[in-house]
Amino acid sequence: MTIYNADAAREAQKRLDELTALTESRERVLAILEDRQQKLADLTERYRTTVMVEADYAHDRAMLQADIEALSTTGRQATGTQEVWTLMKQVGWGLRDLDLRIERLRREYEDWQRRATTNPEGTAMYRLVRGNHYRDGRRVQPGEVVELTHRQAEAWSDLFEPV
Repeated sequence: MTIYNADAAREAQKRLDELTALTESRERVLAILEDRQQKLADLTERYRTTVMVEADYAHDRAMLQADIEALSTTGRQATGTQEVWTLMKQVGWGLRDLDLRIERLRREYEDWQRRATTNPEGTAMYRLVRGNHYRDGRRVQPGEVVELTHRQAEAWSDLFEPV
């Protein structure tokens, strides 16, 4: 793979490093979430099959559900156990937010990687998606395909899409 833009390659590497760290954080959150869900199932089974004080059951159940909620969503409103509070301080994100952030970083990484490896003077075919454009002295209609350099296509990215 040929690198044409070293700055873009550095930006792509930054995104990849952050993506790797967030993926590891997601695995940690997921492991604790699965543990809490299993503990909740075990607690419910124990309550049904043994003599357990209802107040103790309600308290333990509420703490586990608070952990599950915090781990599942944003992670910023952890109200459960100390272990979850500690994890949320380290990770800073719940599972839903981690997934959204990871997806955004993947898109950014792919964009920077494309910029780093695309020859700006190379050409490709692009379709005009909206507006009017004049190319080689003639008017191009939306839907028509024309050849543009990658630099032109990036400059007019709001008008053209790759074919």
